[in-house]
Amino acid sequence: MKEKILVTSALTYANGKLHIGHVAGSYLNADVFVRFQKLLENDVIYIGGSDDHGAPISIVAEKENTSPQEIANRYNKSIKESLAGLNIQLDNFSGTSHKEHHKLSQEFFLNLLENGYITKKTTKQFYDKKFKRFLPDRYVEGVCPYCGAEGARGDQCDNCGKLIDALTLKNPISKISGEPPIIKETSHWYLNLPKFEPKLRKWLETKTYWKDNVLNFILSWLDEGLIERSITRDLDWGVPVPLPEAEGKVLYVWFDAPIGYISSTKEWAIKKGTFVFSQKYFDGTISKPQNLSDYSKEVLEEAKRITIEIADSYKNYKVRKAAKTAMDIARLGNKYFDETQPWKTVKEDKTKAAETLYVCAELLRKISIVFAPIIPKSMQRLRKMLNLPEKSTWKELENSLTETQLGKIEPLFRKITDEEIETQIKLLQNSEKKGEKISHKTEIEYDDFGKLELRIVKIISAEIIPKSSKLLKLKIKMQSEEREIVAGIKQSYKPEELVGKKVALLANLKPRKVMG
Repeated sequence: MKEKILVTSALTYANGKLHIGHVAGSYLNADVFVRFQKLLENDVIYIGGSDDHGAPISIVAEKENTSPQEIANRYNKSIKESLAGLNIQLDNFSGTSHKEHHKLSQEFFLNLLENGYITKKTTKQFYDKKFKRFLPDRYVEGVCPYCGAEGARGDQCDNCGKLIDALTLKNPISKISGEPPIIKETSHWYLNLPKFEPKLRKWLETKTYWKDNVLNFILSWLDEGLIERSITRDLDWGVPVPLPEAEGKVLYVWFDAPIGYISSTKEWAIKKGTFVFSQKYFDGTISKPQNLSDYSKEVLEEAKRITIEIADSYKNYKVRKAAKTAMDIARLGNKYFDETQPWKTVKEDKTKAAETLYVCAELLRKISIVFAPIIPKSMQRLRKMLNLPEKSTWKELENSLTETQLGKIEPLFRKITDEEIETQIKLLQNSEKKGEKISHKTEIEYDDFGKLELRIVKIISAEIIPKSSKLLKLKIKMQSEEREIVAGIKQSYKPEELVGKKVALLANLKPRKVMG
């Protein structure tokens, strides 16, 4: 029987290039282990990524006078390319600044908060007067209160390994200004670690294969007694704390970084889609169940209603609306898939999981039809994956899928990376800078400006002016007064789209003849 194995390499700080220490200490042994497991034909995935939110990233960004996101993107890409050059083959290499990670970390935080494991406290913290900002633990250095070593950080002493309360540091210095900080009050959220101690001890008892020195080191922490730890920081770089009263605060990197292994694995699973799941449990065959649940029926009925709306949009030349409405079927499918959780139900009730896959396949079939006028080639590829005829007709929507054997599955669209988005944004910004100089009209005096009578008016009717390619005739209402005016907006608006809209009007513009 194949064994399921998840292998992770420590997330690498995205503040510099990959070096031999990273490779030897984190990646090389893991890569060898993964290759061996694949030779044994075990079901193994290898996950990694970059730790983008640590203080080292912010410090590098400040030195280079750029954004932490720019630094994270640069080194995430660099590390990924270096690993590929060494032929270290991870199934997914993510980063903790990715949206999926932010979302998942916030879900963890809220779940712990709702279950009573997180409490809010007002506490004292170091504050840099020169730069007018609170200092996170790693922005403060001083003498360790335990062993007396210099250069101890505000969270831990690397010399003795002790965790430190930053306020207990002797001779503290701000790493930003190089000056002694002052102490001010602030509010933070604390994780109640003592509540987890019994479960942690029980879990550690199962780790019989761990090295003694590793196990003893962790047990020593428990023996000393766990304390509540702050899991938020006063920073503008990190995962925002998902609470209205926590503006300007982010999750502490030691809270969000471990979740990075889960978010990277989830990212891998999303890329893989449902095909692996279907192949594993159903041999790639998707069949229509004899009976559908009420929820499944509601989803399919809603999809049918949406297709009618899409057809109406196409018939009335509203292509943008048709595309937007077609995406509603995809959103409907994503919501249905997430809520029915076939990866869980397959272990308890295979019939329910099969029903979910059928409904999702049926929704994809509908998508392959309604999107065909807009992205025909992509929809042909989707239909090939579903093993459907290449050509589709709208009439197919009246029927339902009975059974299909999935074909070769591959990503329908290439994922656009954060780095590519950043590059395009920079190109746009540069093109704006290099653009032609704006031509301004002659300056006017303030008295001239005071003569302008600007009013907000309501359009009560609009009609086309024959033989004019630009003008529309508008009837507007200004309080109790009604007027007829013309506007050169025909190329941008249809008359029926303007009725009822409120617009700005220069009410005292001198009348003049147009078109004769």
